[in-house]
Amino acid sequence: MLRGDLHTHTLASDGTFATPALCQLARQQGLAVLAITDHDTVAGWPAAGATWPQVVGGVQITTSCEGQAIDLLGYYRQLPQITNLLLVDLQAARRKRVAQMVLQLQAAGADISHLVPSGDALAELGRPHLAQLLVRAGHAVSVLDAFDRLLDKGRPGFVPRAEIQTRDVIEAMHADHGLAVLAFTPGVSEELLSQLVEWGVDGLEAYHPKATPAESLVQLDRADRLKLLITGGSDFHRPEAAQLGVPALPEQPLLVFLAALERRQMVANGETRRRRKRTQ
Repeated sequence: MLRGDLHTHTLASDGTFATPALCQLARQQGLAVLAITDHDTVAGWPAAGATWPQVVGGVQITTSCEGQAIDLLGYYRQLPQITNLLLVDLQAARRKRVAQMVLQLQAAGADISHLVPSGDALAELGRPHLAQLLVRAGHAVSVLDAFDRLLDKGRPGFVPRAEIQTRDVIEAMHADHGLAVLAFTPGVSEELLSQLVEWGVDGLEAYHPKATPAESLVQLDRADRLKLLITGGSDFHRPEAAQLGVPALPEQPLLVFLAALERRQMVANGETRRRRKRTQ
């Protein structure tokens, strides 16, 4: 039986493995398909030529819909152009956010400025990275302690994310002939889901480490009722927090997902051929 993990992160965002090491681990776990879905970047996508596991390029973007944070997973067969324009803006906002968090931590007596890289490297950092640096600098005894006292909302180092609208991200993903999937989000109402479907969301993440069996069944029922794709994965960042391929996406929904992605690419190829003919 084929299995896939469609939700993983690399060193390009807040994971701990470089892409080749993650692919090697996927082979060891017997995964047929691996999706790289780093936060706000496609820098972790592998070079062309990998054959096993089959690697799908993706991205995870936190969006805002009527004041609620909604995580979208985008999947593509080729590097996105429209989505990447959004990512450039998000990375600039991420650099500004991290720099502000470091300043606020310094003012609170938890200086880690000497440990934080400068320039574009700031865009690769998030709160988990800062938590690790706080532990390293002796300002926290653990990552959890760093979040509890310094980085969570209402704490000295917290700075909210820059907001980007859910509908805009779905439209960008579709403009790049990608698939837009709602990442597992407990408590999404039927009203909000109906709105996302109206905007063209393609699928739901039904399998996730934080999803109980009952919650997965709810998502599977919703996907069946609304004719949406089913995805799933481990949300893998580091081995001590999750096991790659647990949970995995089973064969049947995996094959349906791959076929849908291939159809999007065929549309993209057809549009490219038509543009070339018009310019000849």
